Amino acid sequence: MRRLGPLLLVLAMLSFSATNVSAPTAGSATTTPPGFTSRTCNSVAQGVEYKVVSRANSPAMAYVGHIAPGAPVRFRGVTSNNRVPHGGETLQTVSAQCRGIACILGVNADFHNNSTNEMLGGFILDGRILRSPEPGRPQVTLTQSGQLMGAPLPWSGSIKASDGRTLGISAVNATPKSNQLVLYTPDWGAKTATSTSASEIAVTATETLGRIGRSVTLTFSALSGGNSSIPPGGAVLSANGTAETALKDLGNKIKAGTLRKAITLRFDSPVDPKESIGGAPMLLAGGRNVFPVDDFATSREPRTFVGWNPAGDIFIVAVDGRQTTSKGFTLGEAADFLRGLGATDGMNFDGGGGTTFVVDGGVTNRPSNDNNKERGNVNALVLTTPPPTPAPPLSPGAHAGYWMVSADGTVYRFGDARHHGDATPLVKPDGAVDLAPTPSGNGYWVVDSAGKVVPFGDARSLGSVNPASLDSGEKAVSLSPTPSGAGYWVFTTRGRVIPFGDAPFLGDVHTLSLAGPVLDSIATPNGGGYYMVGSDGGIFAFGNAQFLGSMGGSKLNAPVQSLVPGPAGGYWLVASDGGIFAFGAPFRGSLGGMKLNRPVSGMVPYGDGYLIVAEDGGVFSFSNGPFLGSLGTCPARSAIVSVAALQIF
Repeated sequence: MRRLGPLLLVLAMLSFSATNVSAPTAGSATTTPPGFTSRTCNSVAQGVEYKVVSRANSPAMAYVGHIAPGAPVRFRGVTSNNRVPHGGETLQTVSAQCRGIACILGVNADFHNNSTNEMLGGFILDGRILRSPEPGRPQVTLTQSGQLMGAPLPWSGSIKASDGRTLGISAVNATPKSNQLVLYTPDWGAKTATSTSASEIAVTATETLGRIGRSVTLTFSALSGGNSSIPPGGAVLSANGTAETALKDLGNKIKAGTLRKAITLRFDSPVDPKESIGGAPMLLAGGRNVFPVDDFATSREPRTFVGWNPAGDIFIVAVDGRQTTSKGFTLGEAADFLRGLGATDGMNFDGGGGTTFVVDGGVTNRPSNDNNKERGNVNALVLTTPPPTPAPPLSPGAHAGYWMVSADGTVYRFGDARHHGDATPLVKPDGAVDLAPTPSGNGYWVVDSAGKVVPFGDARSLGSVNPASLDSGEKAVSLSPTPSGAGYWVFTTRGRVIPFGDAPFLGDVHTLSLAGPVLDSIATPNGGGYYMVGSDGGIFAFGNAQFLGSMGGSKLNAPVQSLVPGPAGGYWLVASDGGIFAFGAPFRGSLGGMKLNRPVSGMVPYGDGYLIVAEDGGVFSFSNGPFLGSLGTCPARSAIVSVAALQIF
C-alpha cells in the first residue's frame, strides 16, 4: 500500500534534480488526435501503452500502441512459420506469429504476392538478411545504433573465390528475376524451387548466413541444375541468364581442382540495420505528407501503419474499415492521425482484410476479412519483452525512483527503480496488495490477498502465508521487510502479524474487535518494531514503534489507507480522498478537497515529504524529491494498489 519498509530516503537526494536521474519508461501518454475520443487506455508493459480511439464523424475505430522512449522492449519483425514464405504456402495469422514468440503487441506488416504468398519487401532480423530488400521500395529499419528510419534500404552482397574473382549477389531468398544470382538459405525452406535450367552451387558453412558486415567462408559441396536441396548448415547459390555463365564457370573450376573449395560470402549496408521490414508507401517524412495520391491513397480502407518521432516515441496503429462503425482511413487521414499522435515520420503496411492488432496474443480489432476472422499474413511487426538479465548492483551515490504494482501483479518502474519481473501469472487474479523493495533496491517482493509472497531480483524466498491460518474473510494487506532483507512480516486485515525469516514477532491485534480493518503496516527503520493502521485511522504500535497519536474515534471523510514515517521522526496518515494527518512530522500539503479521478491507494516517504499514488497511477508529490512520471493519463489494466520508493544511498 505505501512501502518503504526499512529503506530510508536520506537528504542526499535533495541535491539531485530530475535531470540527474534516468527518464521514466512508463507514464508517457499518447495524445488523442483531433476529432477522436479515447475509449480505452491501458498500460500493457513497462513503457508501452495501448489505446482505442474512435471518431463519430466519418466513423473510424483506431487501435494504437505507443512505445515510450527508453521502454525496455524489443521492436522486431516475425515471419509466417518463422521462414520466408513462398510457393503459395498457407500463411500464419498475426496472433499465431505473436504467440510463437510471446509478443506483447503486434500488427500485420508487409504486403505479399497473392499468387505465391511471397513478401514484397525485405526482412532483416537481428542484423541478418532473411530476405533482401527490393531496390527503391521503402523499409522500416531500426539501426544498430537505435535509430528508426523509413526509406529504401541499400545493401550489397558478393561471393569471392580463391583466384580473386567476385560475383555480386542480386537477391536473398527470393524468386529469381532475369540474369540474377540469388542466395537461398534454410530460411527459404528445403529446396530452392527454381527452374531446372538454372545453375546452382550448394555450399556448407560453419555459421548461420546472412549477417551484415561479416565475411563468412563457404565450402563448395556440389554443382547442379535448379531445384536443389538447401543444406541445413549451408546455402545454395542459384543463377540464371548472364549470371549463370559466371557461376557455372566458378563451379566447374572448383570441381576440376583449379580453384580452392573455399568461397567468401559478405553482405554490407551503409545503414547498419538491426531490424527491417518492408511496407509501402511512406506516409510522413519530417512531418510532411510524402505518399502518392492515387486510388489506393484516396479510398477509405482498413489500414495498418507505423510512425515515430526524433524523441524516440513509436506508434503502431491499426484502423478498422469496411464496417458501419468504422469506414477506414485514406492515406491522408492516416498521415494526419500520425501527426495527431505526435509522429513526424511514418510508413503504411498491408491493410484491407489483413489489418490485425494483437495484444498479449489476442486480436483486439475487428478484421474485415471473412466475418471478422483473421487472415494469414506474411509477417508481423511486434514488440517483445527481452528475457530478464541479472541486474548489476546499484553503484554508490544518490538514486531516485519508485515502483507501483497493480492488482493484477504488473509492476511499473520509474527513475532508477529497476523492473525485475511481474507477478501477473503468479498471484491470485487481481489479488496483489503490496510491493516491498529489498534493502539493496535490486529486488522486491509482491504479496497477494491470500498471503502468497513472490520474490524478484535479489529478494529472498522466505515463505508465504498458510491460507488455513487465516479466519474467514481475513486477507493479507501488506508486507514489510527487515533491514537485513533476510526476513519480513505479512500483515492482515484482522491485525494479524505473520513473521518470516529473521523477522521477530512483537505482537498483534487479531484477537481484538477492530473499528475498521487494518489496511497498512510498516516496520521501524531498525526493524525493532512496527505500526499497523486501520481504516478508521486507529494506530497500533509494537516494539520500538513510538505512538504519537491517531485518528481513531474521529469522524473521517474517507477511510485511512496508509501510514508512512517522516524522515526525522513521526508519521503521516493518508486517506483515500487524499487528506493528510500528521503526527510528529511536518505537514507538507494534501489533496483533501480536490476532485480526484480515482481514490488514493498509497503513500510513500519521499525527500523531505511524501509521494501519493491513486488507483489510476496518478502521482502527487508533496516534497522536494524529483517527479519521475505517473500512469495517471493512461491507467493500468487494474487498480494500482501500492507504491514503493527506491532507497537513496
